[in-house]
Amino acid sequence: MTSGRTLAALLALLAAALVPAAAGAAEPPDGLLEGAPHVLRLRPRLADVPAGPRRVPRRDAAASAAAVGSCDPAQVDALDAVPTTTRVDDAASTCVVLARADANRKRALLAASRLSGDAIDDVRRRRTDRDRYEVVLRPTARGTALLAATPPELAALPQQLDVDGVVVGDATVEISPSGDTSVVVTPAAGGAFSSDVAAALVARIRQAREEQLVALADEAMLTRAARELVADADARIDDKDDFTRECTNGELGATLTLGCYTGEAMFVLRVDQLNLAGVMNVSLAHEMLHAAFDRLSKGDRREITDRLERFMATTGDDLIEELLVEYERAEPGQRATELHSLIGTQVGDLPRALERYYRRYFEDRTKIVEAFEGYQSVFDDLQARYDELKPQADSLAAQIADTDAAFGGASADADRLYEQIQSLRAQGRFDESNALVDAQNAAADRANALVEQYNSLVARYNSVVDELNTLAAALNESYNAISPVPIELQTEQ
Repeated sequence: MTSGRTLAALLALLAAALVPAAAGAAEPPDGLLEGAPHVLRLRPRLADVPAGPRRVPRRDAAASAAAVGSCDPAQVDALDAVPTTTRVDDAASTCVVLARADANRKRALLAASRLSGDAIDDVRRRRTDRDRYEVVLRPTARGTALLAATPPELAALPQQLDVDGVVVGDATVEISPSGDTSVVVTPAAGGAFSSDVAAALVARIRQAREEQLVALADEAMLTRAARELVADADARIDDKDDFTRECTNGELGATLTLGCYTGEAMFVLRVDQLNLAGVMNVSLAHEMLHAAFDRLSKGDRREITDRLERFMATTGDDLIEELLVEYERAEPGQRATELHSLIGTQVGDLPRALERYYRRYFEDRTKIVEAFEGYQSVFDDLQARYDELKPQADSLAAQIADTDAAFGGASADADRLYEQIQSLRAQGRFDESNALVDAQNAAADRANALVEQYNSLVARYNSVVDELNTLAAALNESYNAISPVPIELQTEQ
């Protein structure tokens, strides 16, 4: 199971138009193994676009791309030639021009995607008539939230489903009486899908759910052997609610749990905070290495464990040892497999024999170590600044207390001398009273200076505390971005 640092430690498939599947045809290529996933986008249709060239002259390419990227139908309509967006450029966050998968090949300007494949939980055919079907998508909880958050002006537009860069159908978002959300897809040309076409579409959408998983495997530089381990474990990227339900081995809450491998299934927690996105790469690689360790023969497992233990004994890693203590508390007896995953994903400089061993699973292991160090540095940098400021706050607090006490003494002296002066004057003893005036003024001056010093110290203290609280809030936000359970760090007062 992947873990970030505990607070104690840290504060210490090729693009293709949809065609009917021939009888007995093989399933579409497995994107996880091939590194080319099917992709799905649910997009509002902004405007129809006349038929035209798929490409435009190079001299006009920049202006054409800018017009499409503006999402403004008027700017697109003003173009002499409107290019069809390529499969490579079919990004979820941008507007695109795509053709439909029917005989007319009509095109449309489509807005940024409301849903991508990784927000689809399930997909199935639904019969509408004899041998005629529509395709029904069930979004994940996150997908449902994304649909609900769509601006009304976009949600009110006709919706179209784009699979692998081609509009395969019109889509309607439906909410059942019980509140369940689904997306119903019918052919863009109208009517219903044949059985074969519906089946082919369902197959592609199912693989489109792997889009983000494939990207993680690519970024982690996993070898074919490693990808097969991930595919065999039916790996999934889960939102927090699903993750806490799937990963129920008692470790949640003991550490920052980012992934789990049950022996049959593999789950990675989805992390949306951009500067922490590397967490998912490391989590996938970590859980893959658990599966790899399970597949080793007893002899190989013993040999690699001995090498890992010798490495730890000679060079060591205090933070890994701290994590192993946490793992032992949560999962007694799992030191060897956790050591196998932690060293493989977090330690850059390894003995030649270990480095050669890990080449079974990583084309370039430095990439996964860099991902670990990248997200770890977010916490380390915040913590380093917090640790730098905390002693300053403590020192200022002590100075404020000392200054307050000194002010009390000086103020008391000034008050006492003032009362003596007034008493002597009441007795007509003016010479004696005048002799005390300089001392009383000096005490009052000291008190006033201490007030200024006190106010200056308080202003500096408040400034430091404000920054400490900002850092604590950033740590809270970052920890909660990678934690399936809420975490609240104490702030300064």
